Amino acid sequence: MFGKFKSMADQLKMAHKLMKDENFRNLMAHPKMQELMKDPEFQRLAREQNFARLTAYPKFAALLRDPELRDALQAFVKSQQGLS
Repeated sequence: MFGKFKSMADQLKMAHKLMKDENFRNLMAHPKMQELMKDPEFQRLAREQNFARLTAYPKFAALLRDPELRDALQAFVKSQQGLS
C-alpha cells in the first residue's frame, strides 16, 4: 500500500535534486529540448523509463548528436558523476 507513496516521494526527491542542478536546468531550458518535451511519443517513452527505447527514439537520438545539446548533456552527466 505504501510502496506507491514511497516511489512518488523518491521521484519528488530526485526531481528536486535535478532542479537544483544548473547543468540540468540549462539542458532542459534549451529550445530544442523544450520542443522535444512537447512530443507525445517522447513523453510516453520517458514515463516508461526505458533508457534503451528512449535513446533509440529518432527525435531524441538526433538531439544527442546535436553539438549544442551534446555539450549541455555532457556537462550535466559530468556534474552527476560520483553523486548518489
